Amino acid sequence: MAATASDGPQLKRLTESLKRFSRSIELCDDYLRGYYGLKLVTDKLLRDDSKSAKQPDADDWSPPDEATVQKLKELATKKLSEIVRRKDAGEKSWQGYSESEVAAARDLLSKESADVVR
Repeated sequence: MAATASDGPQLKRLTESLKRFSRSIELCDDYLRGYYGLKLVTDKLLRDDSKSAKQPDADDWSPPDEATVQKLKELATKKLSEIVRRKDAGEKSWQGYSESEVAAARDLLSKESADVVR
């Protein structure tokens, strides 16, 4: 059986990941891997319907509210789209990204748009 975000340790790991990816893009606002990870984590947190039933802990690991997670997801999607678009357009200052990383970001974005169309 797969673990969900409602499992205590899993929720703690997802929340820690959310904080760390957020910090990485705070330090470098064009960090593709940071936005990629942020998008994956926010997708996972939003997909879990039972998240609202979580018990807040006294520790520092309770996730932000759903509206904040949704805003972070939108930010990650917007920035990944910008990176892919500008890299594909051949803009000189956007050529430092690995082709495989950009392809992975493009694939992640296309999966989301395919889910929206269905």
